[in-house]
Amino acid sequence: MKNLKLPLQVLIVILFFSFTINYLSAQTTIEVSGEIQNDTVWNADTVKVTGDISINPLVTLTIKPGVVVQFQGPYEISVKGTLDAIGNSDSIILFTVKDTTGFSNHESDSGYWRGILYNGYPLGEIQGNTSDFEYCIFEYSKAIGEYPDWQGGALMIVWYDNININHCVFRNNLSNEAGGAIYATINACPEISNCLFEHNIAQWGGAIYIKQQGIADGTFIDNTFYNNLALVMVEHSI
Repeated sequence: MKNLKLPLQVLIVILFFSFTINYLSAQTTIEVSGEIQNDTVWNADTVKVTGDISINPLVTLTIKPGVVVQFQGPYEISVKGTLDAIGNSDSIILFTVKDTTGFSNHESDSGYWRGILYNGYPLGEIQGNTSDFEYCIFEYSKAIGEYPDWQGGALMIVWYDNININHCVFRNNLSNEAGGAIYATINACPEISNCLFEHNIAQWGGAIYIKQQGIADGTFIDNTFYNNLALVMVEHSI
């Protein structure tokens, strides 16, 4: 029996397709919605959000580096516990929407996801918790409708006193009222550092709006703002 000899080019092609098939087969996707009652980890390549998510008090949702959180419609993540999304420079976490058609229409109920909402009402319910976001991208989130849904395109923070946001990008987010990317008020104390805000839109605070009620405060270090739009400029807006 003769030995079969293949040209080097053929071997390279075979090895390439073998690697590609193995890589594709390793991709994982999960679908999520509803109430998170126990500590949970999202570690799939793509997490498809098919309905509103709520994180209960004393419960932690952890999102691993490299995860794409893809909202299938105008859904939100409501946090009364802890949300930790810590990526790294090589494996960024992406919060985005499946289809952006209709995003630029301020009245359209399509083309966006609703954002991540921290609302600690009644006072003290989630004080003392900490949430961390590092190396995340937030894009195509929109806050429209009636009060309070029209505030904080990507993040709305109310009565939640410790959120750290570092090396993140907020781009193409929109609010019909205040805080195209971030809105914070009433005992909200976000620390925002080394972040990029670009192409965010709101009436007040195209990128960030902080309303000082209670002991609301914030720390801002080495952030970059580019081409954000506010129709009205007021104190404590960026």
